[in-house]
Amino acid sequence: MSYAFNKNKDTRLNLKQALFSTVICYGALTVILGLAYPVATSYLSDTFFYDKAHGSLIYDDKGEVRGSSLIGQSFKAQNGFFISRPSASDYNGMASGGYNLASTSQQLSKLIQNRALDIKEKYAVTGNIPTDMLTASASGLDYHISYKSALLQAPYVAKVRNIAVKRIYDLIEKHTEQQFLSPAGIVNVTTLNMALYSLSSSDMKSVK
Repeated sequence: MSYAFNKNKDTRLNLKQALFSTVICYGALTVILGLAYPVATSYLSDTFFYDKAHGSLIYDDKGEVRGSSLIGQSFKAQNGFFISRPSASDYNGMASGGYNLASTSQQLSKLIQNRALDIKEKYAVTGNIPTDMLTASASGLDYHISYKSALLQAPYVAKVRNIAVKRIYDLIEKHTEQQFLSPAGIVNVTTLNMALYSLSSSDMKSVK
């Protein structure tokens, strides 16, 4: 009888200790992860990475926000801009995603064929078209195109804007980023178009 009583007493003590430890642990983690960590990371990011912490926004000469260097946009070639990769969501950040079509899909095949025909006609392409000009990214918000895609578009952009094509090539070179998996380089379309927009205000049209 005495043994059973002591056993129950020990069990209650163990439960109290476990409950106390749980409450302390929960409270400590709440303070550390719910308060200290967010405050610390916000402070550090604002102090050392202010631009990136606030969206890497791009401003025009008037100080107006024109986009982000980390998010792609839908640009119109007829307005004299470099076009981005195809997007399943038309670069709508609220609907980010891909087409989710299999490589054997007839619908996907038709989409790529139509894009190829349009690009060949618009840019007077006689050779191969870079893959990234025909296929959408998984996110639908990719802000990069390949170096080859940028070079392919350069003559058309120069013609629409009535700018020497060499100046366009120089802009491309300036905005080309080297990457290990892409030896030829990649180009940030958004920052390239903003540089193009600022190149000659008399030749620029409004960003759509």
